Amino acid sequence: MTARAAGSRSRSRKKEPAMDVRDELEIRNLIARVAWLTDTWSEPSDYIALYTEDCTWQVEGQQVYRGHTGIRQRMQEMLEQRVCGPGVPARHCVTSLEIIPDAERSDVAMARSIGLMMSMSPYGRPVPAIYGEKYDEVVKNAGVWKIRARLIKALAWSTEDSAT
Repeated sequence: MTARAAGSRSRSRKKEPAMDVRDELEIRNLIARVAWLTDTWSEPSDYIALYTEDCTWQVEGQQVYRGHTGIRQRMQEMLEQRVCGPGVPARHCVTSLEIIPDAERSDVAMARSIGLMMSMSPYGRPVPAIYGEKYDEVVKNAGVWKIRARLIKALAWSTEDSAT
């Protein structure tokens, strides 16, 4: 199942195949770790290691970043733009996380969530910078879950620098 396919799935779901609770917990922790390291990584390799070598990362309608080289490029761009990364006053939050097992493969699942990024206004007040839906196709290889495809559908992006 691709990230794009999961985003277009019907709200009325058929009964999903069972998933081992340990796998679901590992996937949930993977998504949480990605959120933490998006803002606080000290070594880029720590963040990059959470993705497969053939991964894709995209905000819908924008450039697709491919592989570990693409992830590294995106990290550098975001840090240079002071959007997120170490030393930037922004934090990514993940909520309403749902793990959807693949119907045919026990080593593939979709992690669907709502994401919110909080930042600071020029006046030192916390402000929501972006919120949207995240679709992460995750795969288990050699006993480790990693993200193979991340698609972010931005629902709102604040460009306002007000203190309100």
